[in-house]
Amino acid sequence: ALGSRKFTVLNGHQHKYSYTERNQHDYIMLGTTGGGQDPSSDRAFDHIMYATMADDEPVMANLRLGGILNKQGYVPLDGDKFCFQASECGEKNK
Repeated sequence: ALGSRKFTVLNGHQHKYSYTERNQHDYIMLGTTGGGQDPSSDRAFDHIMYATMADDEPVMANLRLGGILNKQGYVPLDGDKFCFQASECGEKNK
């Protein structure tokens, strides 16, 4: 249906981030945003995908939830007690 148009595919459900380029198209599997994580995978982390358009293609950035700090330099709302990447926090998992 897309013919020769450029496209980007975003999907989720596997709870770990991955990126593949195939036939000049981006395929991005999103990580979690509060879901369960495999502590043995360094690709399982809580994040938000930020996407904008520049010229004729999307520009994307991953905002890791463990890195968003308030003006005092802490994760807000007692966020320091949560684990945003199970592989870095042992068995502790949000």
